Amino acid sequence: MTRKPILLSILIVVIFLSILLIGPSTAYADGSKIAFDSNRDGNWDIYIMNSDGSGQTRLTNNSADDRDPSISADGSKIAFDSNRDGNWDIYIMNSDGSGQTRLTSNSVSDSEPYISADGSKIVFTSYRDGNGEIYIMNSDGSGQTNLSNNAATDSDPSISADGTKIAFTSYRNLNRDVYAMNSDGTGQTRLTDNSAEDNLPSFSPDGTKIAFTTRRDGVQEIYIMNSDGTGQINLSNNTIAHDFAPSFSSDGTKIAFGSGRDGNGEIYIMNSDGTGQTNLTNNGSGDDMYTSFSTSFPTTESGEVTEEVEETKVRTMPMTCWQVWINEDNNFQFIFWYLYADNNFVKIYDMQDNLVFETNLPYNHPNLIVDLPGGNYTVKTYHHSELLQEFLIGKPLSDYDLLLDIVNEIFVGVDTDKLDKEDIKALNTLAKELIK
Repeated sequence: MTRKPILLSILIVVIFLSILLIGPSTAYADGSKIAFDSNRDGNWDIYIMNSDGSGQTRLTNNSADDRDPSISADGSKIAFDSNRDGNWDIYIMNSDGSGQTRLTSNSVSDSEPYISADGSKIVFTSYRDGNGEIYIMNSDGSGQTNLSNNAATDSDPSISADGTKIAFTSYRNLNRDVYAMNSDGTGQTRLTDNSAEDNLPSFSPDGTKIAFTTRRDGVQEIYIMNSDGTGQINLSNNTIAHDFAPSFSSDGTKIAFGSGRDGNGEIYIMNSDGTGQTNLTNNGSGDDMYTSFSTSFPTTESGEVTEEVEETKVRTMPMTCWQVWINEDNNFQFIFWYLYADNNFVKIYDMQDNLVFETNLPYNHPNLIVDLPGGNYTVKTYHHSELLQEFLIGKPLSDYDLLLDIVNEIFVGVDTDKLDKEDIKALNTLAKELIK
């Protein structure tokens, strides 16, 4: 995941499906337990474990995918999203896996739940209005309300510990930036503003800081800023590969994050000032990416980490296109994830199966911009000769493109060299009228 009417809808569907496939995994803890999602048993399910990585227990078990858990502060409830009923909806269950109950029920995606600290509210992303919006509801599913009410896509909600603020990602300025608003949807404020992508915000426990992921330095880095958007500082300072998806410890002194600096996805931890960056998972084979650890880490009185949290293997998949959009220059822009060390081929075909673009993406260059005329195209990704992904993209035809299409159809089977200037002028006039 007739041609002309789906030019834009296909683009939206591709972006939406890509987000569903590889959006960041969320794992929240009550200090002693960590809820997480894993495909270790063949499909995505919700698991729970102790904060030292022991006692890993599968809570959901069905043939569909269950993902994105959020555990309540008292550890009694877990919200998650599932496609077990045909599309993505928000569910809730007891922390032992019993009492699984569907909270949302509509024909489009509801996902990315986040439970407030007091357990009374759940914020989530919904596409019921035709684009991603930030919604809030009571923890029993009642009172579902659109908070963001914006024509662009909003996603990745995170609530401050006191419940008064919500940080989220928005595409409303034709670029993904971090925003914040009051918990009733008022006071929506843009916190980051640059030409690169900023997303995946995470509040510090005291609500004064927000950690987030940004591409402003070429590759993804972990930044931190004050909750009003000031004082944006690069914490990870890693120019060779991606760092992403930060998560604070409960005392705010540590930040866990994912990194590709070792040639594959690993989970790192660092001090909240960026020092002491340490690989926790040390998994030399495969990619373990978008893992969020418990918000509390076992420490001594001096604050040193005494144990490593066992890695949580989630979101392991091959090279995948995460986002596609039409940028301000009217070109297709792609972001790819899970790139291999080499031989990451992207091929684009027109609707007559003619190859119109081909490239080999380096591991550390996930962004791709392609200048193609308006129309529909098929994108295929390969590792060596293995087909990994295939999807449609499209953008509206310009008046000039439409004119060419119409004239070309008129001229099918005609030797244009034999047409005089008056014939061509008449046909062009007819084509322009047809465009109107």
